[in-house]
Amino acid sequence: HSSARKTAAATLAESQLELYSALYSSQSAFSSIGLSSSLVTTAKASDAYYSTDESSLTPSSTTEVTNASCTTTVPQCMPVQTNVVGTDGKKYRIETFVRDVSQTLTCTTTPPCPTTTERDVTVIVRDPNVSGSPKVYTVTAAFDQGPRS
Repeated sequence: HSSARKTAAATLAESQLELYSALYSSQSAFSSIGLSSSLVTTAKASDAYYSTDESSLTPSSTTEVTNASCTTTVPQCMPVQTNVVGTDGKKYRIETFVRDVSQTLTCTTTPPCPTTTERDVTVIVRDPNVSGSPKVYTVTAAFDQGPRS
C-alpha cells in the first residue's frame, strides 16, 4: 500500500512540474513561471499546511513568485489543489511553491563571483485520507534565466 501511494504521489508531482517545464520552454519562459497572487494570499492566510510547508522550505528568506497572467484556476497557477485523483484512484492534495533563489556562480577569476537567480518550483503531495494528512512525496525543480534553444 505504501509503495503504491508513493508512486501515485510521485506521478502527480511530476505531472505538476511538467506544467512548468512546458511554460519554461515557451517564448515567455522564465517570467511565466509563477502562481496566482490572490490564491497564494488566500492559502497563506487560511491554510495551515501551506503556511507550515512554506516556512520549512530552504532558504526560508524567499517569497512566493506570482505571475500576473495567472488569473484563472488552472493547475499551474494554484498553490493548493485538493481532491486530485492519483493513479491508484485515491484523492491527494498538491501544494506548489514557486520561489526565486539567488545562486552565486563558481568563477575562475578573483571574487566577487557573479550571481544568478533560479526559479525553484517545489511540489508537495499529501494524503488527506490518512490522519494528519502526511507528506507522501516532495520534489523540487529549478529553472534558470538562460537562453532557450
